Amino acid sequence: MSTKANGLPMERDTGYGLLTFPDGSKYEGVFEAGKYQGYGVYCSPDGIKYEGQFNGGHARGKGLITFADGTHGCPRNEGKFDDNKCLERCLVPEAIQKAREAASSARKKAQRLL
Repeated sequence: MSTKANGLPMERDTGYGLLTFPDGSKYEGVFEAGKYQGYGVYCSPDGIKYEGQFNGGHARGKGLITFADGTHGCPRNEGKFDDNKCLERCLVPEAIQKAREAASSARKKAQRLL
């Protein structure tokens, strides 16, 4: 069972929130109707991180993948994603910053609820 810090049933969950799965993966950012939507940060249990845009619970839009060792791959996995795959490589600093800000807002909201 996954845990969240925002107080709403997942199917109605909209706004900033956190979601942690039993395997240790987590999402911090914006939800719409219980799915990752807009900007956020997803971290897998093996330390891989995606920062960027989500649509319908998938990495879709502009973003960056960072591996557990801090690298981004070669070629760099930054650009436009669809269905969790980088389809077009380009620099997207604004999307990365917005994702980090959304994750920070989600953490602040969770702290207020505790």
